Amino acid sequence: AEASAFNQDIGDWAVQSVTDMSGMFADALEFDQDLGWCVDDIVDLRGVFSGTLCASTSCGVKVGQFVTASGSCESTYAPTAYYDGVHHTDVSIRTAVTAWLSDATAAEATYGHISTWETGGVTDMDELFEDASSFNEDISAWDTSGVTSMVEMFKEASSFNQDVGGWSVGAVLDMEEMFAT
Repeated sequence: AEASAFNQDIGDWAVQSVTDMSGMFADALEFDQDLGWCVDDIVDLRGVFSGTLCASTSCGVKVGQFVTASGSCESTYAPTAYYDGVHHTDVSIRTAVTAWLSDATAAEATYGHISTWETGGVTDMDELFEDASSFNEDISAWDTSGVTSMVEMFKEASSFNQDVGGWSVGAVLDMEEMFAT
């Protein structure tokens, strides 16, 4: 059973040691607090706000951040002159895609343009764009060489029509219903 009525301010919680928040607020229908949490990009956030009012805003959770001595959030990324994107993991890519699909402009301010995302550390792209009916961004430059599963990746993504023919998919073991409708 879920805590569907929960809607209290827990923004002062020190969550820097948490590694798994998956489903933490799932179906807490009333929850819409601005948490202001800084979480590392290795934290599992799958479904953390599913079924809540925060599903599209992430309620102020900043991914790829750490807490400074002064208590503010600072990026864990150190972009170089050769790289403008964010280095994603299996967990952070899901958070970033969810943010992109709900508000591309805000997501771009956090993660850079989706076409520049560094995905070399991602192994699981299952259901990444499932049901994203309006998604049609150029992600042809994504590094998919380490990906082992693309199950339902674009399922029901009815607008998607980008050239991904250059993707390296030699490590992929499962593409079940990848482009299914």
